[in-house]
Amino acid sequence: MKAGSGESFNGLASLCGHTVSVEDGTTEQSDAQTQAKACTTAGKKTVTILSFGNQSQANLAVSSGRAQVGFADSQVAAYIVATSDGVFSNSGTAFEVAPYGFAFPKGNGMAGPVEAAVNHLISNGVYKQILTKWGVQAGAVTTASINDATS
Repeated sequence: MKAGSGESFNGLASLCGHTVSVEDGTTEQSDAQTQAKACTTAGKKTVTILSFGNQSQANLAVSSGRAQVGFADSQVAAYIVATSDGVFSNSGTAFEVAPYGFAFPKGNGMAGPVEAAVNHLISNGVYKQILTKWGVQAGAVTTASINDATS
């Protein structure tokens, strides 16, 4: 959200009655659309969704006042806030947290070495330090593994 707006958003239901900016094709876009229907079904004001081709356009909608909140992955939101020179602030807790992963072409030989490297970073504490620096430690995994997608 725009820094100093005084808004607070904790959970998808808190989006009811607000204008939200999202990037096209993201989980956040589909989550906002689902929540808009849930708000209406519950007799509350709907979520007005402004969808944009890229995250920069979605951010501009918030900084210009067209949207009250931007909806992005917690890692992305933390980066946007950290690099915004005080323009943005996080509005509350992450709605849901899921780990990220790496994708490699099948058979290129990189999966095993990257898995070993990430597990090394986990075991020596550097992984936690990196996530903590960026405020995204809630999405941490305890062990890296291959082909272990959760969704």
